[in-house]
Amino acid sequence: MKIAYYWKSDESIYERECGNMPGFAVYYRYPNSQCVTYGQFIKVHWKWSQRITRLLIQCLESTEYMEIRNALIMLTKISSVFPVTRKSGINLEKQVAKIKSDEREDLKVLATGVAAALTARKPSWVTDEEFGMGYLELKPTPSLASKSLAGSLVAVPNGSGLNIFQNESSGGRTVASGTQHLDAGNSVKEQV
Repeated sequence: MKIAYYWKSDESIYERECGNMPGFAVYYRYPNSQCVTYGQFIKVHWKWSQRITRLLIQCLESTEYMEIRNALIMLTKISSVFPVTRKSGINLEKQVAKIKSDEREDLKVLATGVAAALTARKPSWVTDEEFGMGYLELKPTPSLASKSLAGSLVAVPNGSGLNIFQNESSGGRTVASGTQHLDAGNSVKEQV
């Protein structure tokens, strides 16, 4: 992981050390295939980081002793270089804090060590935008209100456009509280 962060740190380093290496070919089976660009490397590096975070959190949330223990051991081993992003770090911190109150002493000790390592690394965490260095198209994080609203919208096509209803369950019946009409690319929202 450390070498991947080193390559990511600067485009000239990446080009010098990885630019013409066969392992960085887009299609490595073909000798004349184009190589992975620096921007593509940033994107795949982002994907790796997100997957590692997601898998570690999944293991830390598990009820299986070995999954929790292995995740804590792995975090101990990679804590000098991971996590990099603030979002990942905060999410991992939350899960580790829960384990610190576990009844199993060995998990408490491991979790305490990981928590200390995460705290020590916290000042070096960067935002998702800083990590992406302009190469990532990050989706905006929806607010809590829009998440609950999005979960209750139903789209129903009709002859003149698209009706969108917000469902409110009241005594087994559905009440439509909003309609959106699409007219030649223009969007008009009405309250019913």
